[in-house]
Amino acid sequence: MEWDNDKLRELMEDKSVDFLNKQGGVEGVTQKVGSHLKEGIRGSSVEERKTKYGANEIERRKPATLFELFIDAMKDVVIMILIVAAVVSIVLGGIMCAVHLGEQ
Repeated sequence: MEWDNDKLRELMEDKSVDFLNKQGGVEGVTQKVGSHLKEGIRGSSVEERKTKYGANEIERRKPATLFELFIDAMKDVVIMILIVAAVVSIVLGGIMCAVHLGEQ
């Protein structure tokens, strides 16, 4: 049984040892893609494989924008705690300043 593009993509993206083991390990995957561990693939099947599986290239993802990185950073618990602490500090500073000015 040979694999299709979706199964190969799943293996590449998952990068899970469990998934690899379920497929029979490296030997199992090699067999399922019609290759050989020591000899690789035959030169005569290269063009056929390019047609079937596509080029041996990983699609490049577009890099995250600065805004996306900022939003992702704001999801961090430590950052949230620091923001809350800063707001509390500003509020208490304002209250203390108002109390101090009221005493004069």
